[in-house]
Parts: sequence; structure tokens; C-alpha cells
Amino acid sequence: MNRPTVTILTRYEVSAKDYQLDVLESEDCSYGDGRGYRGNRSVTVSGYTCQSWNAQCPHKHNINGNIYKAIRDSGNLCRNPGGFAKDGPWCFTTNRTVRWEYCDVPKCAKQPPSSPPVNFQGHNVSSTSINATWGDVPKPHVHGILLGFRVTCARRNTSDRHFVDLAPAVHNWAFKGLEKFRNYSCWLRAYNHFGNGTWSEELVISTDEDVPDAPPASLTAWNLSSTSLHVQWNPIPFGYRHGNILRYKVEIKPDEQTRLGHKAIHYTESRSLTISGLQKYNKYEIRVSGLTRRGEGPARLLTVQTDEDGEKTRTRMSTLNVL
Repeated sequence: MNRPTVTILTRYEVSAKDYQLDVLESEDCSYGDGRGYRGNRSVTVSGYTCQSWNAQCPHKHNINGNIYKAIRDSGNLCRNPGGFAKDGPWCFTTNRTVRWEYCDVPKCAKQPPSSPPVNFQGHNVSSTSINATWGDVPKPHVHGILLGFRVTCARRNTSDRHFVDLAPAVHNWAFKGLEKFRNYSCWLRAYNHFGNGTWSEELVISTDEDVPDAPPASLTAWNLSSTSLHVQWNPIPFGYRHGNILRYKVEIKPDEQTRLGHKAIHYTESRSLTISGLQKYNKYEIRVSGLTRRGEGPARLLTVQTDEDGEKTRTRMSTLNVL
């Protein structure tokens, strides 16, 4: 035989994906027609040692490394320069009676990626956005032409789910419009011609804190004497906190009509406060708001009045949650 049989296909018969698979380089196996094989095998299926590509003995040929990069500096290693053979890497043999043979190079598995990309990491960008980054799929686990990545992030047991499909050159993505100060469980996988690869392990990324969106759920106050009040409130509803409530701000001042008495601002980590040293039988406006690391939220307002001198009855006033 003179050389491997060459089957000429028209450009309509060879898809771009098929050609990409043919030329995909691998050191362990051969994709497509094997022209991308770059492994170290140098023995044919019958056990013959391969003839060096730059040698002309025992078999003369006109295939040289100046034309075909695949055999340049390849010694006598199995190759398929120019895709001459349709079934995989081959070589001229050192047996004078056998001009050439295919090599015993396994075909690469036609399967999805068997590993997710490495170094899957993430961090928050703001209170409503997170960013994820990742590396490559380890080369032995790609199993073909990598077509892209899918990233998905979701809050457990909710309909708050987000996903995106990305090109293989993209290795980061920012999800926006998320809930504030929430944990999102994220996963990543790659896919090739043969399907979706394995998912990464769960990566939990939290959106950042923000100021609360609501005041305390209720506010109650009653007079202890003609010069003191006790103020108490319920927590800010959970879905409106947007962070850890570090303390509460309690502001007291005379109402707009009386304008008597002092103004004061108190900070407390508890949900109640006794305020003393007030004017007798005077109306006061009390405002209570919560603070996170990011700042102060809206306040709940209540107008109260201290007792007259000698008054024994404690008057209780309150506002209720209207959210």
C-alpha cells in the first residue's frame, strides 16, 4: 500500500464542530480522525515499531515537517498529519513488508465533561448583587470541545432562582437584582458536544448588608411618673432588616405644639428604654429606628404625654405594625 486512503469530503459534509473535534489536541487519546493526537505512542496495532517521520528507510515518502506541523520534531511518534487517515493516528513501520499501520491509540470518550471547572469562588458586590469566578475544566476531563458554562444561584425553598449560560472564554459573572442580605446557593458546570458535565459543589455567596427598609414592628410607651417614660418596641420584621441590627436609635423631643422640654437621642442594643428628666404633663414625640452596619432605617413615631403631679394612673400608648 502506498499511503493511507484519503477520503475527500465537501465542505457541506464536514461540519465546523466535526473539524474542531478532529484537530483538538490530546496526549492520552484521539478525537475524531486523530490529527490532534500528541501522545507518545510509537508502536502500531500489530506491534511494529514506527519509522521516524524524517527518515526515508525502509519506506520512502513525501510527508515532511515543513508542511505538516504535527510531525515536526515528533521523531517516530504516531500522528495523523493532514488527516490523511480517517480512523486515527498512524505511522510508517520499520517492517519492510508493511508500509504503514494505524497505532493502538484509544479513542477519546464521547461523553460530557467529567469534572466541573476548578477554583469556583464568589463574593458580594453590593446588597443586591454577587459575583462568581472560576478556572478551567481540567484538560483530561473536557472530553471534547468545551462549548460553555452554566452558572445557577438560588435561595433555598424559594422561587428566587437565577441562571446564565456563558461562552467558554468567560470565567466570571455578576448576578444582579437579588434580595438584600441573603444567602444564595450557587453551582457551576461545563458542557461540550456530548452534553452537560457534572455540577460543582455548592458555593454559598451572601449579598451584602443594607439599611433596614422598615421601622420596628410596633412601639409602645407609658408614663412612670410626671417626669419619666418607659418605651418598648418589637423587632424590625425579618425580611426588612437587610443586615444584623446592631442597635436602636431612640429620639425624643417635645411635640410641635408644646415646644417645652429637652431633646435627646439615645442608643441601645435592647428593645426598651426608660427616659427620665422630662417636663411634667408635657407631650413628646418619640422616634425609634434600627441601625445595621450600613446605616439607619426608617423610624416609627409615637406621641406620648407625661403625667400631672400626683397622678397615680399609668397611661399606655402604642403604635402597631402596619406593614
